[in-house]
Amino acid sequence: MLRLRIRFLAGRYHATAWDHHVNEGTIEWPPSPWRLLRALVAAYHRVGPAVSEETMNRLLEALAESLPAYHLPAWAEGHTRHYMPLDNKGLPGDKSAMIFNAFVAPGSGADAADGELDVIWQDVSLEEEQRTLLSTLCEHIPYLGRAESWVELSVVEDGAAEERPINCEPASVSLGSEQRSIRLMALARRAEFVAWREDYVEGLPKKKRAAVPETLLDILHQDTGDLRSEGWSSVPGTRWVSYAFTKPRAPQRRTPQRARPDPSVALYALAGPVLPPVTKSLQVGERMHAALVSWSDDGGGPHPAFATRNLGGVDHASVSPLDLDGDGKLDHVLVHMASGFDARARRALERGRRLYGVGNLSLALTLVGAWGERELEDIPQQELPPVLRSARVWRSATPFVLVRHPKRKRNGAPRLDAEGVWIDGPTEQIRLELSRRGLPTPVEVTSIDALEIGGRTLPWHRFQRERRKGGGARGGDRGYGFEIRFPEEVRGPILAGYGRFFGLGQFAPSAD
Repeated sequence: MLRLRIRFLAGRYHATAWDHHVNEGTIEWPPSPWRLLRALVAAYHRVGPAVSEETMNRLLEALAESLPAYHLPAWAEGHTRHYMPLDNKGLPGDKSAMIFNAFVAPGSGADAADGELDVIWQDVSLEEEQRTLLSTLCEHIPYLGRAESWVELSVVEDGAAEERPINCEPASVSLGSEQRSIRLMALARRAEFVAWREDYVEGLPKKKRAAVPETLLDILHQDTGDLRSEGWSSVPGTRWVSYAFTKPRAPQRRTPQRARPDPSVALYALAGPVLPPVTKSLQVGERMHAALVSWSDDGGGPHPAFATRNLGGVDHASVSPLDLDGDGKLDHVLVHMASGFDARARRALERGRRLYGVGNLSLALTLVGAWGERELEDIPQQELPPVLRSARVWRSATPFVLVRHPKRKRNGAPRLDAEGVWIDGPTEQIRLELSRRGLPTPVEVTSIDALEIGGRTLPWHRFQRERRKGGGARGGDRGYGFEIRFPEEVRGPILAGYGRFFGLGQFAPSAD
């Protein structure tokens, strides 16, 4: 008897049988004899020239002499779904294809002993050289099936471990009441294959006869893509075998579900052939806000979190386009609402796939993640987008536009208070905005004339500073910038002034 043990290191097994498409969600379980021998051949090429083809063929012939049986662990089936973009280079008509990724989860989790699968050749006995070669090949097999199915294979020495019972073997004429059947691919019987090959190559030209496999190693070397392109409905040198198995009953374990608080932050990644510059922050923010209004409207009107009639309310979302890699191009969008997004708002956030109307650009949107306030506290600062970090010093990332006109005398000179401070001047307005948002009184507020980014200097007048649609109080069209120093660390986002819900008035942390 020969026993091969397979441990699934990631707790999942992904494999699609020859006669199925990956999106059918059908899993080849257990791994077929054909797949196991193919994995050994792949490992044979990693071992190097130390092993001759003759030695490898003798091992394959010994394993192909009879069909293996299996000990199957308890398992569950599952799948994930995601959308793969079909890139049309940003032109109209971009689409996405849904990928259906089915898998088997053996045992109780990753690298679990109760998830091990045994492959048993009941009437195979290997010579010492062959057994050593098999053990070496097993050490060079990193995965089985698809590349994410990480495995560890080992030859079980007689008496070295418990011999687990067989519960999957070639089917007899009739199945038991609790048994189920599955087709697995295996190598053809040697005599049948030789007879088929002689008959098949008889009518072929001499040049094509050499391409028909002859040895077991030749059969297992055949490229799947070449076989399909040549129209083969099955693999030459193989056969289908019906196996009967009894599925072990997995223990039912229920873990208490903790209610997750509503997320307050959603981060999207932007992608496209051309990304908009940071000077278009307001335009991108407006388009994103309009998209959220549309995505949240299920027929009864948009969600209050995104509705413009609620603009400025406590429970209204703000949209902040971001340049996270510092190259002067907008590559992410942050949507934030301190009170959190309820289930309906989350559904709207998850509907985003593409952003239109930013000039002539069509930008792909990918929801990177959504987090609540407590979750953000547990994430290391360096892993957070800068606008969500804590810092004492903050600098303008987009221009601050006044919401009221500063007070002036009839001759145009600034109107000063008793302490000589310009009434409703830019500095006073930013201080008042910070105070209204519950932030500490700044120790110092210093004016800055431009944004330094990507080795460039961008004066505030280069930024779009007026919304294309909608109103909002605005005290002139000039943009201002500030460096604000607080007496203690303050956590972002910090947004202030006209257009703060659409990308203006953003602040980013600066070195203290």
